[in-house]
Amino acid sequence: MISLKLKTVFNSNLYYSESFFKTGYILLLIYALTAGACCKSADTLIKPAPEEIPGKTETDNSLRKDMSVSLSEASEAYYSGDFEKSAALFKELSREEPYNKRAVLSLVMLLNETGSYDESYRYLSSLADSDSIEELPMISGSLWEYTELPLFLGGRVEEYLKTAGEPGFFSAEEDSIDLKIKNDILSEKLFFTALAFKDAGDTDTAAEMLEKALNRKGYFPSASLLLGQYYFEKSDFALAGKNLSTALRLDSNQTAGRVILAKTILAEGRLSEGHAALKRAAAVRPWDINTALFLKEFEDNNPDIINTKIAVEEKRRLAASVKKASVFTPEPEIMPQVRVGLADDLRELYIKPGGDFQISGNSNIILFEGEKNQVLKITSSNSTVYIKTEDNNDIAETNGTLSIKCKSPADTILMFNVVHSTGYLSAGKEDRAYRGKISLRPENSRITVINTLPLEEYLYSVVPSEIPSYWPEEALCTQAVAARSYTLANMGKFGKKGYDVSGSIKSAFYRGLTGENEKTTAAVEKTRGIVLKAEDKYLNAFYSANSAGRTESAESVWGGKYPLTGVTDPHLSFESDPPAPYELARWILSEPESFSSHPDYYYRSSYRWRLIVTADEIEAINRHSVGDIISITTRGRGNSGRVEKILIKGTKGEQIIKGDKIRNSLGGLRSSLFIMMPKLDKKGMPEYFIFAGAGWGHGVGMCQTGAAGMAHEGYSYSEILNHYYPQAELTSIY
Repeated sequence: MISLKLKTVFNSNLYYSESFFKTGYILLLIYALTAGACCKSADTLIKPAPEEIPGKTETDNSLRKDMSVSLSEASEAYYSGDFEKSAALFKELSREEPYNKRAVLSLVMLLNETGSYDESYRYLSSLADSDSIEELPMISGSLWEYTELPLFLGGRVEEYLKTAGEPGFFSAEEDSIDLKIKNDILSEKLFFTALAFKDAGDTDTAAEMLEKALNRKGYFPSASLLLGQYYFEKSDFALAGKNLSTALRLDSNQTAGRVILAKTILAEGRLSEGHAALKRAAAVRPWDINTALFLKEFEDNNPDIINTKIAVEEKRRLAASVKKASVFTPEPEIMPQVRVGLADDLRELYIKPGGDFQISGNSNIILFEGEKNQVLKITSSNSTVYIKTEDNNDIAETNGTLSIKCKSPADTILMFNVVHSTGYLSAGKEDRAYRGKISLRPENSRITVINTLPLEEYLYSVVPSEIPSYWPEEALCTQAVAARSYTLANMGKFGKKGYDVSGSIKSAFYRGLTGENEKTTAAVEKTRGIVLKAEDKYLNAFYSANSAGRTESAESVWGGKYPLTGVTDPHLSFESDPPAPYELARWILSEPESFSSHPDYYYRSSYRWRLIVTADEIEAINRHSVGDIISITTRGRGNSGRVEKILIKGTKGEQIIKGDKIRNSLGGLRSSLFIMMPKLDKKGMPEYFIFAGAGWGHGVGMCQTGAAGMAHEGYSYSEILNHYYPQAELTSIY
């Protein structure tokens, strides 16, 4: 579950020509989070006696006076955003109760977040030396609590290899640990040992360790990615492709693997296929300047491939068949017509009406009538839209918006190469057929494409575009009601651009007739006209892919007042709510059972994930607004543990980032439910920020995976909606 975003200032060939040694060192940082400690200097790794644990200072004492510190009070300061007070309280609690493992591990989490690794190592060492600490059950994610890993993470590779050897056993006290947990922990130890051998220059033994890690733990995408890099550098492109494909299949968020895989395909001489893979990598990673430059260089050096693809595209457009619609919503006139923004800022596009059609201009004046299956080329200059045949014969033009509509409602309009989801894992392009009317709106010599159709027929496409159509019927009905409510609550949101909702994930993923499925269409009709309302308004019924088992209030994520509160999966329980930092970290690092983790419906890498992002990348994403990054700290969390605010400190100032913007600002995190640590350079400055997280999406409202899990257990769509939207009511509007 690991993905990698590497320093953009590195050599542009980092992924495919720098040493396996260097790439492996970067990958080991991912698991630093599960290790939980590293050191700025190997000379400081001295285990103190318990009385030497960093303890009270005058500042700490002033916080407490005559009262003893409580775990809940220290945690409350952490969640409210007073990071410094929380750390001081945890320090005092650890001083008062030096063997309170919950307090010490909570403090370690905060120290690691600030890069205070010498201090966190001393606290971890004190626990390891004690025979009288409280017991906490070992879980797969508790490797970060182990004390021996800082030897490696702190650069003491030879000492680590002498003490660790080849991992493969537990102590007598640990014999009762569940076999799966043992395998998970041992495979991670093997991974670290592989990286240590690699740092020592023995890449072949490192590869052997990685193979053993994979044999012990089948789900290990980071090991597969690293093996793919190793075999690429050995010019064994078959094994490189196999391992890289495995890594991406298990965790598509390992986007760096797409670059190496594209290079692997090109190295095998499959230039056209490699070019397509490279374009996909660039689309998924728009921040990656090196990949963009390499793609441009490849295209400049291989014009024949580009010209061949252009010729193939022309033939494909002529030969393409256009789907017909066979199912229609009853009485479309009684429901709203939805204007969906399909694309903005296009220079040109090609469409193909599947039936006889009309082109109209302002005031619905008909400008042209044409026969089916004509390929139309559309361009714009200033405020004028031009429509021509593919061989450049003029058909129609007008100042302002042009609209195209087939005469029969069963006929649709095919739009070629619709680019979608740039910067997201689903990035790509496809041909899509649309019901209703297509409007072409000029703006600054670019074109905005808008599709207008009845609400229910819009939902025919949204529901299967948002969730898999094979999921249980009640989950599909749940999605239909949520999407209907969300759409009505957001009508006119993009009014300045001429449409109501976006066809991208800015609103809801919409693929037109191309995305429709009979099962989801039946679910839309089963719930026809049923919506959620709160306070006599349509509920802004947000939903996300996977909540990790806990949703968050909309107020926490976006601010303002919303009738959307956070809920917890009934399978989950915590010692305190919200959980103390140590328990939050353990929960994020483990994979507890919940409706959101039902094996038939969830993606493992969306339930729990890892990501590493360079400081340079975060600086570039945030336009170098604070100079070189010194630190990033969380400044408050919602009850679910999702980060509400971060503080970025740099050499030129500070910046606060709030809410759902945090995910993109930190390099494309799957969610804001994460813990993090920086990897420091020799000067004590962050090189990388290592994230471990849970869930996919903003986490507000319905968890789509959780809805499927509940439906599987027999819950009705109304019961599922009541669970995720407890302050709303179902009602029928037509």
